[in-house]
Amino acid sequence: MTQDPIKNDLAVPLYSECYSLRPAHLHHNRSHSGFSMTGTQKHISHLAPFRPVLPGDDLYRCHPVCQLVLDHDGDFLFGCKPDSHKCLYDFLHPSLYHSSGWLPVRNARQHIECHRYRWQCGVPVRDGADAVTGTWIEFTIRRKTPDGKDWQQTCFNTFFTSLEVTDDNVAAIARAGRARCKIENENCNCLARLGYNLKHNFGHGSHGLANLLAVINLLAFAFHSVLDSLRGL
Repeated sequence: MTQDPIKNDLAVPLYSECYSLRPAHLHHNRSHSGFSMTGTQKHISHLAPFRPVLPGDDLYRCHPVCQLVLDHDGDFLFGCKPDSHKCLYDFLHPSLYHSSGWLPVRNARQHIECHRYRWQCGVPVRDGADAVTGTWIEFTIRRKTPDGKDWQQTCFNTFFTSLEVTDDNVAAIARAGRARCKIENENCNCLARLGYNLKHNFGHGSHGLANLLAVINLLAFAFHSVLDSLRGL
């Protein structure tokens, strides 16, 4: 298996096109099966010819949602935290793991780090004969400590997917799952918490001032993202 440097973490690396659904079509409902996906059936049917891959955090990784995606000829790539899905982890056996071993990689900042991918196929999402099965993936990054004498873990992600995972594509699938996390953490959370104050109401004016202030915030963030991507060139 070969490993290429990650050149752009802001785009999903699996496919050249990415489709976005309106946020109103996804509603949190923690009191039920995790999430209710109002309107998703219509949109998945719309995208069925493209064999869509739906990313999501580990709260999506439940049997009803996984089955809904598969029933409409889609695939899923959901987070899978050990503390949230203890039943699934009961089906994991290290003797059945596939592993890439530690692979040296030069990252976007030209630093050397080591990546390791481990995965197990045919893992049920829950107990029961009718449970959806998929592939569990573990992605770990470690780097040298500042003194260069030891290694420290800098990234640890786990995913559950219906995609076929092989030596040749596990890195791309793991990068796609991590890209979703980075979009949420480095885009959405930054806009909400790190000085952009996008969660602020902006309830000023009566002729679109609130929208104007929100758009200015988004433009500022876009420019900052571009400048950050050009750093070091």
